[in-house]
Amino acid sequence: FYLTAKTTGREGVARAFRDIVAKSDPVAGPPLRATTLRRKESMCPPGHLVCHPKACDHLADFDVRADRLRALPRLLDGDPHVDPEVVYRLGARERLCPYELMLRLSREADLVVGDFNHAFDPAASALLGRFGGEPVVVVDEAHNLFDRARAVASCFVATSLCHEAERRAADEPQAPLRHAVTSLARRVAAAIAEERRVAAGNGEEERVPVDGCLEHKPDPDRWRGLVLEAEGLGLRWAAARYRSGDVAPRDPVLALAEAVSALWRRQRRPHRAFVGYVASSEGPQGAGVGFLCVDPSEALERQHRRFHGLVVMSATLSPTPYYVDVLGLSRLDPMVTSAPSPFPEEHREVIVVPSVDTTYARREDQLPAIAAMIERIVAVRPGNYMVFVSSHRALAELAEIFAPAGHRVLRQPPMASGKLRDRILATLRAGGAGGGGGPTVLLAVTGGVFGEGVDLPGEAVIGSIVVGPALPPPTFERLVMQRHFEEQREAGFAYAMAYPALQKVIQSAGRVIRREDDRGIIALLGRRFAEEPFVSGLPSAWHRHGPRDLLCDDPVPRLERFWER
Repeated sequence: FYLTAKTTGREGVARAFRDIVAKSDPVAGPPLRATTLRRKESMCPPGHLVCHPKACDHLADFDVRADRLRALPRLLDGDPHVDPEVVYRLGARERLCPYELMLRLSREADLVVGDFNHAFDPAASALLGRFGGEPVVVVDEAHNLFDRARAVASCFVATSLCHEAERRAADEPQAPLRHAVTSLARRVAAAIAEERRVAAGNGEEERVPVDGCLEHKPDPDRWRGLVLEAEGLGLRWAAARYRSGDVAPRDPVLALAEAVSALWRRQRRPHRAFVGYVASSEGPQGAGVGFLCVDPSEALERQHRRFHGLVVMSATLSPTPYYVDVLGLSRLDPMVTSAPSPFPEEHREVIVVPSVDTTYARREDQLPAIAAMIERIVAVRPGNYMVFVSSHRALAELAEIFAPAGHRVLRQPPMASGKLRDRILATLRAGGAGGGGGPTVLLAVTGGVFGEGVDLPGEAVIGSIVVGPALPPPTFERLVMQRHFEEQREAGFAYAMAYPALQKVIQSAGRVIRREDDRGIIALLGRRFAEEPFVSGLPSAWHRHGPRDLLCDDPVPRLERFWER
């Protein structure tokens, strides 16, 4: 399995696989085959996602018709990498479910390219069991795995889901089943309301919620009877739906049964990595009760041990010990290697400018100094630059006073569509080629649509300037994480705030130097980049003797020497 978090990464894997097959010895063995998995929503010709032979003729007599039409052999006889679009077209033409064809094809493949979920989400990783033996798993863009794994391991029972289940049951013709679902939904909603009342202190203790959330351990006695009822009712409901053909792509009754079951499983196995909580209607998922996973490392380790081999890689795994820890690799005795950059070291200049203060408390009075520093940096060598700031508000404030001589300024809007993003990138590429209106400075948000997955080689971008580390906001989730990692690692701020911020900084810096002959600069503005834990977390490839080499209060002389080389 080759797993990535984004579809653009999967396209590159498919191209590389074709190149490998083209250069391999045809007499060395049977030809290698690969396929890429795609979401069910993109593989459903009718578009209704109602997966039942009575409701979808693409599934009717699927096995018999797929064998008669030789669907799999036809797919395997072509390109060594079978693109999901090819599978979709064949399925639509022959009225065979493309999604089921894709799953069957994946069992015949030597390489399966997919999403993290295909190996790390229990709801989707059943695919692993369809293969013989233990798979080798390659995880690309692995810096995204920590947050994805936390989301998968967390659970939440929402009041709104109870209401959805009750509405769904209203159309059930069998009165006993209809009444049972209605009763369960109302009892679960009542249990949530009672948990919220208890968590609020019942008037005895004033507790202030954060993001509408309060830390609270759900009462097992309140949920013990509900989970038995929910699991039994879920089976009855699923059987009734299959018999009638009245199925839904996301059935709220089944979703409610699974949510209650997941909550109970977590209650039965208390663990320091999970924190119980209740939420009001102002919570991220609305009112409800759940468990938040703040540290998925042990769950990830258990999953890693199921694999024959595991490769975890990314261009932004810095600091490495942090990622080895939170990705569940510490006790697996991993071989850690850092591949040298394929680009000449002398083509890049990295500087940290601690003479400006980018903290929120000082942002207003320091803004003129920050704008002036950026203007001085881009004046050394006119060209296209990307300037990354912490938020859209900070971007708007900077744009009001930022006036780089000889450069036009573009801004990332708060809701940048894909088309607008592409137009801005096209402008940078055109300007870098000597046209398009001359040198341009793009003001963008760190971690936004221009901070990752953007390829601007050559003169399209010659500098990336990052203003401050853009710490995550102090949400309920982050504050709970910070306390956990302070208690367990004595590194709460680093793990919950600093290192996630550095990840986005490194991604933003990576917009520069995309080809072997590219030259460019990376400038990090702000005193926090010169302080722990930020300074020691900077990539070792950026310096020769230590991160302190990067510090300079006045970057202009250093940049002048670089551009004159």
